[in-house]
Amino acid sequence: WLERLQAVLARGQTPVLFTSRGELACSSPAERRALGEALAGLMARLAARLAPQLGLELAAAAPRTLVVVDELYEAFTGDSVLPLADFAATPNLVVLRSLAKTAGLAGLRMGFAIGAAAVIDRISRVTGPYDINSFAVTAAHAALADQAYTDAYVAEVRRARSWLVQQLQQAGVRHHCGGGNYLLIWPAQAPADVERRLREAGILVRSMAGKPLIDGSLRVSIGTGEQMQKFWQAFSGL
Repeated sequence: WLERLQAVLARGQTPVLFTSRGELACSSPAERRALGEALAGLMARLAARLAPQLGLELAAAAPRTLVVVDELYEAFTGDSVLPLADFAATPNLVVLRSLAKTAGLAGLRMGFAIGAAAVIDRISRVTGPYDINSFAVTAAHAALADQAYTDAYVAEVRRARSWLVQQLQQAGVRHHCGGGNYLLIWPAQAPADVERRLREAGILVRSMAGKPLIDGSLRVSIGTGEQMQKFWQAFSGL
């Protein structure tokens, strides 16, 4: 049933799940957790597939409300409202894009908004004159002018992400990958110790200690294939 559900999602169709406790009985807590994580991942993918259409429907249903769609990870997920957007019909829709992830300009906090001209004009009136510096603007123009490089980088990250997920699955390491350029890993050892030892090896990860639902995990940013091989060599050797 899991393969059938994945095939339905791959075709862009919307699955309907109907089950009972008996149909999906689990023989152990570990199997039950694995099933829950698989279902959660599939439902996240389903929600992402439906999100663009839902955003448009929400904007159309509430024309006096500004509907903002944040597409920070769009390049890595492939889900965008823009191909379907008609800003003349839904001028209350605004789409946000960032250069932090795809262009590697996270430290510059650079991005932009796309929407109806009148709405963007209103937004520009409430921004400060020094919200961004000239260096950030120059870097942004350079990144936007070299789409081929950005596309190649995104493709490299997606390949590296798939490779790392495969290593984690084969090693039986609990993890979660939601489609962005990062994933969460729950190490068998104390997360603080793993974070410290990776830092000593020149690899920075971020602890999610104390955060609801993801407590005990480490946030690992996905880079190039070479970088992720270095990470896996260090992590698997702990």
